Amino acid sequence: MSVEVFLGEDVEPIQHLPAVKHLIEGFKHWKNTGDPGKLFGRDVITRDPRICKEEKVYHAHILEEKEFKIKRMHLRTEYDRTSDACIFYCQGLCRPDYYLILAIVWNDAHWFLDNRHDQLRAYGKEAEDFRNAN
Repeated sequence: MSVEVFLGEDVEPIQHLPAVKHLIEGFKHWKNTGDPGKLFGRDVITRDPRICKEEKVYHAHILEEKEFKIKRMHLRTEYDRTSDACIFYCQGLCRPDYYLILAIVWNDAHWFLDNRHDQLRAYGKEAEDFRNAN
């Protein structure tokens, strides 16, 4: 079964950028094969605000290839493969082969998680709408 990836309101306008295209293709590969490759690391549910946890909004750390080699991340468990950039996404409720990429945070992702609950709530609502439709 091949996955289908949809883009959220914050990602759609920037989908033409080479780095975003690369990330989307890497995400598709990961979800089709189960192999995060050198692009993605720790993948965990977003616990706050509560709507993110309820709607199963995940955030996966985005790794840089250069840093991947320098820090020898291939020797680490997925949980220990971290960075300060992440991708927020959710999976369809009735269609587990559907994914919605809600946002990409290139810098200060940990600060974003701790301080931008307003934006995270909006992502939770967007995930709720997507999951109810899929």
